[in-house]
Amino acid sequence: AYQLLFELAAIDEARAPTELGRRLARWPMDVRLARMVEEGARQGCLEDLLVLAAALSIQDPRERPLDAQAAADQAHARFRDPKSDFAGLLRLWAWLREQRKAVSGNQFRKLCRGEFLNWQRVLEWFDLYQQLRDQAREDRLPLSGKHGSYEQVHRSLLAGLLSQCGRKHPEEPVYLGARSRSFYIFPGSGLFGSAPQWLMSAEIVETTRPYARGNAVIQPEWLEQQGAH
Repeated sequence: AYQLLFELAAIDEARAPTELGRRLARWPMDVRLARMVEEGARQGCLEDLLVLAAALSIQDPRERPLDAQAAADQAHARFRDPKSDFAGLLRLWAWLREQRKAVSGNQFRKLCRGEFLNWQRVLEWFDLYQQLRDQAREDRLPLSGKHGSYEQVHRSLLAGLLSQCGRKHPEEPVYLGARSRSFYIFPGSGLFGSAPQWLMSAEIVETTRPYARGNAVIQPEWLEQQGAH
């Protein structure tokens, strides 16, 4: 726990809370996600990070029923991004907001069901985003409504995911991460089948093998700069 807090710059070498650490403690979510949001405010892409932090706090709203896997994959494919599952989530969010404004509540529920999206989780995503936005306003963070570039958004995410990055093995389809950890890209990721040199992941889960879910391509210099805090 101390190692994680130090990685996030929440404590100093004497294990005393930093100013950033005190701000992180105010957020009603996992400290990694809070760190991403704080960095998003600094990078000028707070809105995007509030959306992503809310999404990563809940169960994925995208469903893949056993009897309709191909149809679900086809419905979800239009939101995919070949470089970033996080960018895919932002695309999905933009579409959901647009549809929610355009149709009635019942129509929106039917629309979600037809697109293999869990309606209750979608509403949970909206509610949590609003709670986080209220917190950001209370903390006087810059809510400009603007969207960040790929680099701004992913540098912000990286601030909370430093220990969940990996470099591609030169010969095998495996990634070598921090503390001698190795993992594979999850088949449901938009990056599955590609082989970027550097990757960051929202989570690494142990199933038949260690799989990285929620992935994005990163640049090694981002790691160096973020890790030098």
